Amino acid sequence: MDNNFRSLRPDIQKIIDDFVKFRIQYCLLESNYRGIQEDHRLDIANINQTNADQISRMEEEIEILRSQLAGVEELHREEIINIRMKYEREKSNYQRTISTLKKQIHDLQTALEKSVELNSHPAFQKSTFINQSQLKKMPSIFKWPSLEIKKSSITTQDSKKKRKLYSIEEDAVVDIPPQ
Repeated sequence: MDNNFRSLRPDIQKIIDDFVKFRIQYCLLESNYRGIQEDHRLDIANINQTNADQISRMEEEIEILRSQLAGVEELHREEIINIRMKYEREKSNYQRTISTLKKQIHDLQTALEKSVELNSHPAFQKSTFINQSQLKKMPSIFKWPSLEIKKSSITTQDSKKKRKLYSIEEDAVVDIPPQ
């Protein structure tokens, strides 16, 4: 049969040979295309699996972080409760101290009022009406009002002495004027 094809006209034979070549090239290209598609599907599957693994790891990390955050929140709540209790204790202590001090102030005021009442008796008060005859005359500071007093400055010889300053030269003498 192969001979039958050889016996055909050469132009038809050329067309058939070209068709066979194209068919072989088509089959090769199709197998390459299928291989590339399979590689592409495998790459997509690998990427999807990698993404799924990363997502699962991230979800696990999120759960761990949520649990840690819940623990930290609980600690903060306990700290807030402790601080509030401490504040309430201090507030009650201050209120007790203030009430005690107010009571002491009230007691002192009543004691002061009682002592003022005792001192308000007319016998304990100074009389506002004093007779001029009862007052003694104050003695005069100047017994001799006609005496004239003069002030004069007296200079002593000690003030006229020459004083020696401390200096490098021991022989130099400098006068310091008296003040």
